[in-house]
Amino acid sequence: AAKRFDLAKEPAPHMLNFFLYIWAPSAFGPCCPGLSLPDTVVVQDGCINEWFFTSSDGSLRRKNDDKKGDKDAIYAAFIAGPASQARRGTVALHILPDNSAAGATITPLDASTLNDWLAERTMRDGLLQRYTIGPGCEDVNIVTTWTPAQTWIDRGVSPAYRPRNRN
Repeated sequence: AAKRFDLAKEPAPHMLNFFLYIWAPSAFGPCCPGLSLPDTVVVQDGCINEWFFTSSDGSLRRKNDDKKGDKDAIYAAFIAGPASQARRGTVALHILPDNSAAGATITPLDASTLNDWLAERTMRDGLLQRYTIGPGCEDVNIVTTWTPAQTWIDRGVSPAYRPRNRN
């Protein structure tokens, strides 16, 4: 019988593979030109595995090995932006794929909670993504489906996710 992956037990390898796929250049150029990805940290086995970001020229990049685990740099990058948002609002989202109907548990983090999260000796697996507000009232979502023979990537638009501030 085929093994069914349990995202609640092993989320990080699948997330990492997805981000490596959209980052990797090919003979035809970038895989996903025009994709703007907020700073995204992949945590696997309690450690920072990769840090992806969109550079100033619009290309998708990943931090070098010597920079990707710098928690102070991650904190500084994630709280950069409007001062009012950094002081009292959501600055990051912890995203943990699971087997729920929604497909993930999303936890908004303010600057203080982000600092505490980064200070943990063993961080919780999943994605840590900088929270940004898009220019409109809709978000673009990328949904992926894997099978042994193919990867399907679908782009969709939905009402914007706006977490409530806890203050």
